[in-house]
Amino acid sequence: EKAEDEGVAKESDAESPSKEAKLQLPLCTLSVQLEYTPSANDKRDSLYEKLNEVSKRKAAAIEKLRQSAAAVNRAKMAESDEGKGKGGNVVKAGFLNKSKPEAKAVPFWKRWYEKTIGPQSMMWVVGPIAKNYVIFIGCSVFFHYKGDLLALPPPV
Repeated sequence: EKAEDEGVAKESDAESPSKEAKLQLPLCTLSVQLEYTPSANDKRDSLYEKLNEVSKRKAAAIEKLRQSAAAVNRAKMAESDEGKGKGGNVVKAGFLNKSKPEAKAVPFWKRWYEKTIGPQSMMWVVGPIAKNYVIFIGCSVFFHYKGDLLALPPPV
């Protein structure tokens, strides 16, 4: 009987909290703040998604422009057929047979000036580049053969 009384007591203890709702007060408050930083793969994937979306919109816009251009061309062709009947010549006959004007002979002095000392001549194009090389070679030759002229006198 004692075992039965203890079992009954255990059951009544187990049932009592569920029957009565006890108010539990929190011991402390915890605030958690999460911050998400996307990885390089996540960023790349989002950019690819945006690129695909923009590409689809671009393709749709181009297709719409093609359709409207085709409609405009059909309207122009229908209008030109109504106005002219057969159609007219768009290009005049013989336009490819036009002769070119003869080039005048350039005087010798002008050709010589343009080749030698003119603004587009070789001297003005290559001169600034070759100047540094000429100065270097000239100084090297001078130092080699006449370097003794630059020597300091012996101390007194």
